[in-house]
Amino acid sequence: MPHCSVDSGLHLRSSSVRRSMNNFRKLSVLSIAALGVVAGASAQSTPVERPWKVEVGVYQPTLTTSGLDEKTGLTFALGYTFTRLNNGIEIEGELRGTTYRISSIGGRDTVNLGQLAVNGIYRQATSPLFFGAGLGLAQGEIKIGGVTFTDNKSYFVYQLIAGYTINERVYATVRYHGSGEEAFKGFSLGVGYRF
Repeated sequence: MPHCSVDSGLHLRSSSVRRSMNNFRKLSVLSIAALGVVAGASAQSTPVERPWKVEVGVYQPTLTTSGLDEKTGLTFALGYTFTRLNNGIEIEGELRGTTYRISSIGGRDTVNLGQLAVNGIYRQATSPLFFGAGLGLAQGEIKIGGVTFTDNKSYFVYQLIAGYTINERVYATVRYHGSGEEAFKGFSLGVGYRF
């Protein structure tokens, strides 16, 4: 019996290492693709005056799993604009955190999600409106009363963005967050500050 216990422990550790390596590979591919886009575009770009941004907002998950009740949560982001192309497209990297509460008959839990994304934003010089889309990797887990609804591993995610520039530093956005994994689907409304 102890022999089975040791083998089980080793098997769990090796599958954890494999999962970590797969997540690292996914993140590496995304990072290399983003760097390739930035490097290729930098020859036709203009300088970015305020490349950093912070954003806070409210997040409404759109879970469809029967028996789960979700509450509106918070989302926050830190981003950096790598380049602004002459055609009005900006390429930015974004680190986003989201938290919300869910409940079911089995109990309640706070869901914490982390996301690393590369976004393309289109801005016209004559309009305060802007639009964009992003692709990235996210991690998070939903577990209530010992039942796991979403494993804590990396998933591909995307977002669709519409925004309004209030002034040269302040802006507002509405975003749809999507994924093949339900925990990462939802809408957010945020206010950001560029510096």
